Amino acid sequence: NIETSFLGYGNTSYSSLISAGVDGAVWSNKSLVSGVVGGVAPVRIIYTNHGQTTATGVALTATLGEGLTYQDDTSGIAPVIVGNFVTWFLPNLNFLNEHQFTLNLGVRSTATIGTRYTVTLSLAANEAETIPLDNTASVEVLVLSQVLLPLVIR
Repeated sequence: NIETSFLGYGNTSYSSLISAGVDGAVWSNKSLVSGVVGGVAPVRIIYTNHGQTTATGVALTATLGEGLTYQDDTSGIAPVIVGNFVTWFLPNLNFLNEHQFTLNLGVRSTATIGTRYTVTLSLAANEAETIPLDNTASVEVLVLSQVLLPLVIR
């Protein structure tokens, strides 16, 4: 039984390329996030394993652009911070085991409005990667100024 929508869309088969080994992947829900001068820029990080083999010794590293600092995150795992590298040592990732958290980055009060800082995300595991291209992602933080406008209600 196939039912179509008003626009003519219907059901279809679903297929996916599933690798036999480990295929870790990391990305963000946005390629550009905003941060206020002297404030916080929230970066959403999503990671998973598309491979059928469990990934062990999983490490997620965020390399912060020069004008950004680590504030905190919602991962529940204390990261190791060395310079501008923030690394989380994560639990093993099973097949299609997807997790996400928010990384809150501080924008320096001396940052220039309009400046873009790059955050590079990389995911690594003990096992060899079947598709290494999806193990890195980049997010840009755009520095903006916060403008508060008065609201008058009659």
